[in-house]
Amino acid sequence: MNNDCAETASNLSSFAHELGHYLDLYHTHETSFGMECPDGSNCATTGDRVCDTPADPDLTNRVTGCTYNGGVSPPAGCGNTVYAPQVANMMSYAPKNCRNMFTTGQINRMLATMTGSRKNLHTLTKYVDRNWPGAGSGSPEQPFRTIAAALGAAAPGQVIFANAGTYPENLTVTQQIQLRLWSNAGVVVIGQ
Repeated sequence: MNNDCAETASNLSSFAHELGHYLDLYHTHETSFGMECPDGSNCATTGDRVCDTPADPDLTNRVTGCTYNGGVSPPAGCGNTVYAPQVANMMSYAPKNCRNMFTTGQINRMLATMTGSRKNLHTLTKYVDRNWPGAGSGSPEQPFRTIAAALGAAAPGQVIFANAGTYPENLTVTQQIQLRLWSNAGVVVIGQ
């Protein structure tokens, strides 16, 4: 990704916007599948194909102070419902400083992509949580209980994320592995 798209004080949303595309989201004003009616009657097959993102007439030059200016008529055959787009949606063309959210439908599509066509993004990573009640497979949903199990399943260069806690294990590591903290808080202690 070009460094110009990374977060800066004046651009806090482009990276998330582009990541949304990588995870199969379209612009909220997408027209490749046809124009979405503002009443949502054709939301599953037109626009961005996500029904909890309201129809969007393309917010380029139609937003002032993070408020939609209006003035765009609904497409022919869509009735009289006026547009009420989400100016804060990451996938809109609202000003970058206005965009700060994804809808539940967009999040679900991204998760489906993460577990489908882009599952290599997390299957190359092993997860460990000593409090997991089952045997585990190393996935975020079913982590290994021990770091040794993750090491045994990991290939050189892979990442192991461990939840905070004490792992009373003696380990011999024979390959290059990155061990990182899974959660945002706590520490990982290995050994007795």
